[in-house]
Amino acid sequence: MGASHAFREDLSAYIYVLPLLYFQAKEELRRRAAHRSNSLKKQRTCLTLEERGYIVLHGWLMYFSFGLLFPAGALFARFMQVSRRTKNPNIISKFYKLHLYSEALGTFLMFIGVISGFAQLGISTTHTHQRLGYALWIIIWIHVLSAFLLRPGLGSLQRGIWYVAHWLMGTSSILLGIYNTYSGIGIWEKVFPKQRLLSLNIAFSVQLAFMGLVYYALDRYDTFLLQIKKRETSVAPKVDEMDHKMFEMDHKMFQMDPMDQKFFQMDPKSFQMGAA
Repeated sequence: MGASHAFREDLSAYIYVLPLLYFQAKEELRRRAAHRSNSLKKQRTCLTLEERGYIVLHGWLMYFSFGLLFPAGALFARFMQVSRRTKNPNIISKFYKLHLYSEALGTFLMFIGVISGFAQLGISTTHTHQRLGYALWIIIWIHVLSAFLLRPGLGSLQRGIWYVAHWLMGTSSILLGIYNTYSGIGIWEKVFPKQRLLSLNIAFSVQLAFMGLVYYALDRYDTFLLQIKKRETSVAPKVDEMDHKMFEMDHKMFQMDPMDQKFFQMDPKSFQMGAA
């Protein structure tokens, strides 16, 4: 009885305390949200001209790296894959160099953009934009260093595994970078309330849609070539040629064996049965 009574008392205490804890936690979250809002308002008014310049520089550098050069590098890589069917080393080499230069320039601009962000805000993880930026920083450097230092030779399983990892890291960094670019545009509008970037949002979206369309068109390029090939060079033969090959018969198939010829040349009387 004593243990049961103690259990009921503990349960009653929890029932009374839990609502108090809930409302206390809710009030704490509201207080923190108000503090962040006040800090942002204070930051808007306290930003110096130099700090605003760092934000502008950071925004444009990140756009040119993640919004333009890295997607362009992926397109050049796709052009390089399509040009392999020409077996022209000059064309393949040109697209490879364009891919290499665009990715290298994008990495360089990203590096400067990160430095400009650190110069204004320091190392901070208070916003998703910053945390995602750090993750992209790590992915990009692993992507670049593995491309130069860890790339196996062609014709091996290791090269296939490397290619899949290289493609996954490159594609994920581009997609996450595009998302972070839109996030940065939103932060820009909060820091500069008088500057609404609707036109920039629309232009950026149109640019991405165009580049995505080109990427998809390159992926379907082989199917397009197959559709426009002339009938003479088509993979499927003409119907009349198929009929001719199907019904063409060798005259040797109908030549009879000499024994068969003698059999059919025998006198029919030899097959008549004698009278009983």
